[in-house]
Amino acid sequence: GIVDDQFAIDEKAGVVRVSTTESRAHLVPASGMFSSSHMSWQTASHLYALQAGGGALTPVGSVGDLVVGERITATRFVGDTAYLVTYRNTDPLFVVDTKDPRNLNVLGSLTIPGFSEYMQPLDATHLLTIGRGDSTSNMALQIFDVTDPAHPKLASKYLYTGGDWAYSEAESNHKAFTYYPEKKLLSFPRWSYSYSGYSSSFHSSAELFHVDVTD
Repeated sequence: GIVDDQFAIDEKAGVVRVSTTESRAHLVPASGMFSSSHMSWQTASHLYALQAGGGALTPVGSVGDLVVGERITATRFVGDTAYLVTYRNTDPLFVVDTKDPRNLNVLGSLTIPGFSEYMQPLDATHLLTIGRGDSTSNMALQIFDVTDPAHPKLASKYLYTGGDWAYSEAESNHKAFTYYPEKKLLSFPRWSYSYSGYSSSFHSSAELFHVDVTD
């Protein structure tokens, strides 16, 4: 499997927790006189718990195939809970109980359009994310309420619109995503591109947002 980034690996009380996206290949046999067999690929997402012993790491727990046909785009471990986002056409947010590494348990999930690429805990029951919205060309900021782990919900969403293609380094580098909790202030860079007729334009900016889970 592929480990997405540093947030996909975590250690707590001697247990290593890791999320991976696996690529599986299987042979599709020829279906007719003029066709030939070929390889087909499919992804599957996983969350594993491993413990050290005898000079090796040994898997002791797994959620199995978390979702087939999608890849993990964001992971965040907060205490005994893991939050994972996978993506293909929609954006499932999974809440996984990791308190017992031998019995990892999916508590709940939420499916909405788009996908998150970085998750920042705001407090014990809210996540702030940056990623893609209804269209992959539209950046989105979202707050998820995970007060009830069995029923996570979207609490707030800001979607960049207007037709411009936009990107932020914060989508791939968490150091570009800066949240100041004492001021409830979020800052990140944004780069956009627009095209009209025979002309195109580029724009770079520093984006500032006031972030409040109650408003």
